[in-house]
Amino acid sequence: MVFFKKDDVQRIMIKKIDQGDDFFRLSKNSIVTLKRSIDNFGLLDPPILLRRDDRYVIVFGHNRIKVLVELDYEYIDSLVLDCIPDRLFLEYILLKSLRGEIGPIGRIKAINILKNYFGLNNEILSTVSKYLNIPDELIRRDELYENIVNLPVILQDYLDIKEIGYKAIKNIFYIPSEGISLLIDWIIVTNMRINIFKNIVDYIIDIYKRDGNLNSLRDIDVSTIQDRREKENHLFDRIFRVRYPEYSGLRERAEGIVKRFKGMGVQISYPKYFEGETIKLTFNISNREDIESIMDRFKKIDMKAIAELRELL
Repeated sequence: MVFFKKDDVQRIMIKKIDQGDDFFRLSKNSIVTLKRSIDNFGLLDPPILLRRDDRYVIVFGHNRIKVLVELDYEYIDSLVLDCIPDRLFLEYILLKSLRGEIGPIGRIKAINILKNYFGLNNEILSTVSKYLNIPDELIRRDELYENIVNLPVILQDYLDIKEIGYKAIKNIFYIPSEGISLLIDWIIVTNMRINIFKNIVDYIIDIYKRDGNLNSLRDIDVSTIQDRREKENHLFDRIFRVRYPEYSGLRERAEGIVKRFKGMGVQISYPKYFEGETIKLTFNISNREDIESIMDRFKKIDMKAIAELRELL
């Protein structure tokens, strides 16, 4: 560990800290838990600042300082440095990663800073990448880094907080700008789950490749739905239908079969969107029903209809 002298910790006026400089920002943009902690116990870990003339740049502690500003603090005890040891930066990002404080976007930025600001060689970067679970190609391909950090901030924050994998992040680059805007709008109103997000990204790409545009997605409206989860389900269903237009016809066939069996006291459930391998039949029997009538109902089950439903999977 890098150790510091007591004099390195100084009381700094917050208004002298450049809060708009996000060059070193790595942590997820989420302060709810942190704000509660600081409000109850105060600041437990001082931020690290880089001195630049009579101003200060935040190296570590962007979220902490944001919380202190919201809590109307005027001063903050900070570790003030005139230069940043690469070992210090490396130790802190590894610690933050272990704590789950930085997501995939933050880890990508960390590797870029180690490479281009501190000038660490590829051998060290490759070792660090393994600890951060980052593909080596991010070290070799600067354009991939540029694509990622140029994504809209709202999308970056979502990717970080949800811990979206790098394969899914790379897939986003196949989406045109209109699709990115739609994706952001949908994230804001649904805060969609990870698997839903990954599937929607794939569907947008497929629709764009097929149609050459995303006109079929523009009129999707979830504003009248109050429940967030229902919004998400409706959104996914609409996009799925556009991606697989034959699905609507298949579902009508399936629901017709289900309705027919329901009249016989048999409930049928099948995987949503036909993505599965199992059909479930529930045969309801009343204790007032005699064995002969039960057997007669069994005999009347249309196995051809069951086979037809199974073929839809």
